Formats: sequence, C-alpha cells, structure tokens
Amino acid sequence: MNNLPPRSDKEIRQLLHKRTKRARTSCYPCRTRKVKCDKGLPCENCSKRGYPELCSFTGPNEVSKDPAPSYNHPATQGTEHRSAQHLAAEPSHRQWTHEAADSGHNMISDTQDLRSPSLHRDSRVDAVSVSSGASRLRARSNISTSAEQDSDFRFAADDGEQGQRESFLGSNSMPAFLRDQSSQVGSIHNSPIHPVEDAILPILGLKGPKSTYPFLPHPETSTERINSELYQALPTDHEIIRLFERYKLSAHSFTPIIPDMEDFEAGICQYLEERALQKRQSYIRDPAHATEHSRPISWVASLFAILASGAQYSHNSSEERQVKSRLYARYSFQCLRMANFLVRPSLSCILTLLVLGTFLQNDMKPEAAWMLLGTTARMAQSLGLHEKQKDSPSPRTKLWEALVWQDSLLSLCFDRPPVTTPSISDTQLVRELRYQDAMNLLCDGTLRAIRDRANGNAPNFVAILENVYRIEEIYQNSIASTGIQSRLSISKRSEMFALRLHISFVIAWICRPALANSRSPERRTEIQLILIEKCHTNLLGCIRAFVRLHSVNSLASSSWPIIHNGLSSALLLGLLGATNTNLEVRQLQGEILDILSAESDNDNDQEQGVGGNVELSAPHVRALAVLRRLYNNRPADPVPHDALDGGTLNQEDQFQPTSNAANAFL
Repeated sequence: MNNLPPRSDKEIRQLLHKRTKRARTSCYPCRTRKVKCDKGLPCENCSKRGYPELCSFTGPNEVSKDPAPSYNHPATQGTEHRSAQHLAAEPSHRQWTHEAADSGHNMISDTQDLRSPSLHRDSRVDAVSVSSGASRLRARSNISTSAEQDSDFRFAADDGEQGQRESFLGSNSMPAFLRDQSSQVGSIHNSPIHPVEDAILPILGLKGPKSTYPFLPHPETSTERINSELYQALPTDHEIIRLFERYKLSAHSFTPIIPDMEDFEAGICQYLEERALQKRQSYIRDPAHATEHSRPISWVASLFAILASGAQYSHNSSEERQVKSRLYARYSFQCLRMANFLVRPSLSCILTLLVLGTFLQNDMKPEAAWMLLGTTARMAQSLGLHEKQKDSPSPRTKLWEALVWQDSLLSLCFDRPPVTTPSISDTQLVRELRYQDAMNLLCDGTLRAIRDRANGNAPNFVAILENVYRIEEIYQNSIASTGIQSRLSISKRSEMFALRLHISFVIAWICRPALANSRSPERRTEIQLILIEKCHTNLLGCIRAFVRLHSVNSLASSSWPIIHNGLSSALLLGLLGATNTNLEVRQLQGEILDILSAESDNDNDQEQGVGGNVELSAPHVRALAVLRRLYNNRPADPVPHDALDGGTLNQEDQFQPTSNAANAFL
C-alpha cells in the first residue's frame, strides 16, 4: 500500500460518494409510462401496445454510457483496462448488451447464446458470472485470477471442433468463385487472400463463430443454474449404462445413427470414470459445484438424446418410460441451445438431432420429427455432409446416410417432397449386403420412386415395374436372402424380418397407383395386373414380417416406423377385402391386434392407445379400431383359398371406401 501514489481530496470524495447504479427492473417504455413491467423481452405491455422493438432496459442515450462516473486509480487502471478488453472479446453469459440499430430501435441479445464457457486453461472466459455496471466490473477484475480454483460445474464448449470447421459453399456460389479468383490473383502477385475472404464470407453471414443465439432466453436465466440442473439431471452410472445398452440393442439395431458405436461407448465409459473421480475428489463441496468436465456440451446433448431414446425401450411402466424419456429429451434440446447449434453446427449436433428425430417418432410425434428433419438436413448441408467422399465411409457419410434414412421414410409416410436426393449408383449393388447397406440402397430407391411419382401426372407403369424389380434385387442380394436362415442368430433374424418389412412396404407403396383403375377390368393392362398382384403379395409379406419380428424381438413394436408399416399394411389388406377371402391374412391381422392392443375396461387407456408396452398415436388408434371392425365382420363361409398369392381380388371383394377409412390413418 505504501507504493501507491497518494489520492487527492477530490478523488477521495468522489470515491466515497459514488454509488453503484441499481439494475433496471423495468424497460424504458414502462418506466416512461410509469407502469409495471414483467421484465420480458419484449414485455407484455410493449407487445400489446404494438411496439416490441422499443422494449429495452436502457434509455435512448444510455447505450454506450457508463452507469456512473468513475475514476481509475493508477494502481488499478491496468487491471480494469485488461478486464474491459476481456469483456469486449468474450462477453459474459448473463450480461445482456443493448445495441442501437440503424433503424433507431434497440435490439437485445444474449451475447454468449446461453452456452457454457470454454474451460480450457487459457482463462478466456471466467467461471464467475458478470453483471452490468462499472462497480461490478472492477470487483470482477479482482477475482478473475482465482476463477479456476472456484469454478462451478460446467461442460466444455465446442471450440476445438468448431475452430476447424469451414462453412460449406457450393462451387457455383458467388463467394466461392470470388475466393477462387482471389487465390489465383494472390498466387501471381504474392498477395494474401485472407483480407479478400474476410470481405466475401460475411456477405452470407459465414464469418462470426461467436454469433448470438436467435431464440433469446429470459434475461434472468442463469448459466450456473442451467449447469447445475444438467448435472443433477444426469442419472447414476448404472442407469446411464442400462439405458445406453437399451438404445444400442434396440433403437440402434433398426435405425443406426452413431457412426462409430465402439468409440462412443468408450467415450461414455471414460466420462463416467472421470465423473466418479471428480466426485471423490470434491466430496466436501456441494455436487452442483464440482470441477469441470472436458466433454463438449454438444456431446452431452447426444448423451441425453441417447438416454431419451433408450428409455423408450426400457422395461419400465408406460408412464415411467414416457416421463423419463421426455425429461432427457428436454435436457438434450437445452444442451443444443447452449451449444448454439443453429449458428455453430457440428457433427455432434447433427447426431443429436437425428437421435431426437427417432425419439419424436417413437413418442408418436412423427410430424415434429418431420419438421426437425428439415433443420437437420440444412445443418448437414452447411457442413458439406452431402458431398460424396472418395475414401471409405467416414463418420460424415454415415451421418448423411442416417439422415437420408429418416427422410425417405417420413416422405413416404406423409407423401411429401424429400429434402435429400438419390446419390447411390446401381453399380454399388453387390452380393451379401449387410442390413445397413441394404437399407441405404432401399432408401435411395425410395427417393427415386418419390421423385418419379412427383414428376409425372399419369402413372408410368413401366417405370414403376422397373423400380419394383430394382428394389426386389436389393433383398435378393442381402445376407437375409442368401444366408442359411436356420443358422441366423436372433439379431440377424431381427434384421432379416425388419428388412423384409420395409422392402415389402415400399414395393406395395410403389405399386399402389395400379389399384386406381382396378374397378374397370377391361382397362387393365398386363403390367398393371402384375403390379396389382405384387402390391397384394407385398402387403401380406409386410404384416407377416411384422408378426415374425415381434416374435423374436418384442421391443420392435415400440419402433414407430415398424408399427406404421405393419399396421397400415394390415389395414389396407382389410379395406381391400382380404380379411374375408384369405385365412392367413385374417390370422395375421388377429395377431397384430393382439400385439398392438390389450383388453382393458379403462376407456381412457383405450383412447390413449395403451396396450401392454405399446403406445399408439391417435391416428394409429383410429386405424386399429377400423382394423378391429373389419376383423370382427366375419362372413359365414370364409374363402380358404389364398386369393392374394393366386392373383388379384375379385371385383366384389374390392375396397369399398367409407368415410372412416379415408381418415383412419396417416
């Protein structure tokens, strides 16, 4: 203290009389009108009165002013200057800055997009929150050096992965063309091209890795509270391993998304070991204030998504599965927000969104999964995942294939244009295809069939038959067809029945236009008759595969794509009259009714589609009710002949459309 220069009386009086400015509790319009403010952004009053853009917690002349006059003592001037530079480079997660736009209204943004700060030892972001005000800023500078010893529980940010990422630009885009031209000119004149890139890329908003999150949280949202909730939301080690095994054996077996399952499993084990070690080292402190974790927040988001999907396949009660899975899904979405996934996409974020897409499907929200898939596809394209890779299948390629998988399925179910395009050539069809390779080829063929149907008004039966033969060849070249079925394990049998189910459903969907003119036998062509027969045969093959799949893997009935394909095929066969003409169809329909429903006297359970361990959506419940009515409407003398395998149905057995049948299903 003796080395400090003396202060004048004026300086001492200023320091003694200076007060810390109180934080604003109401926005500027509400303060002006002297009314109560709900602290929203915008608040309810500004929204009702039609000027939400004016809602700001600073006045028009307070944007760039310091809250109170201050005097920097020479001993603290350097520290304050460094702290101010630190805040300018890396704003805090709780501080809300207010900037005046050119149009004259104020915009408020969360400068750290609710992300957990990077916990590398470079001290770029402190672990202590900062509030606005010069006095808090000076207090902040005094404790910045001790942040590492007193840090809260946090997950690391994705700076390492994002630092190596470059936004994908098509070769024909104007910024890419200008960048190539500048590189050629720079090589001739030995001039750097970075200034040119810095001038070009911001045109498309491709420069600015610290961009703010577009969906603003509540201004009082605390990052410390969110991190504490995430820490407390993580289940025990035993529960994490149990749910992960459920996901690995059930969801991942039928819809593979994780490119390298062994690597991800090793990462989970390492994370659990680190967490256990940190708990032992910090047992004295509160669990919410444990030491830092090295995992990126996007990786934690994928872990929560896998826990949500695994909980759907657990052996708990229906209500418990629903509560747990939705809870983990909400935390996964929260982690994505903290990772700023829309502005800073990464492979981990895309993987998380794909897993959440399957979760939404199994949670009987396929419409939400369809909406989310569009965002996921754009994020994948922004990273160039749609570009063909010359080397062996990389994680980027596998993620894109998983995206195409979901896109083709949902586009087929909703009859909507897909966001992806076919990219696999026919030369890639080889013998003894694995389940995943066969499904990738099937999804590519489905996209081609959807494209062909959208391009023409009248159905081209010749092209349809060619697509059918191409898809049939996929199954003929798969291991399920070429292998000896008596030697297949349970997992291989499950894959065989699942592949048979999906292929049969796609073929029946492709052949369905041939049924349009089935009431006019004289107008049927030979190709149309072939397509009608194939449609009936594959509908039967689909429900046969569904029943057999359930016999070897009862959890398969929890998968929405499998439920959708099996139930819709059984319903369509019933509407076509096959229930009364084919004993096998009737028997299989009865087994499907037993699988998807249970006798219950509780009307509420029936309305919610609760049967055993299967949850059904409202459209599925309606379809199941129609199928039950068709099944119970048994004729006096059913025809024992296999009408579907022997040819087309008789005209009197054709589907008679009803008002309920049109809207019975998706």
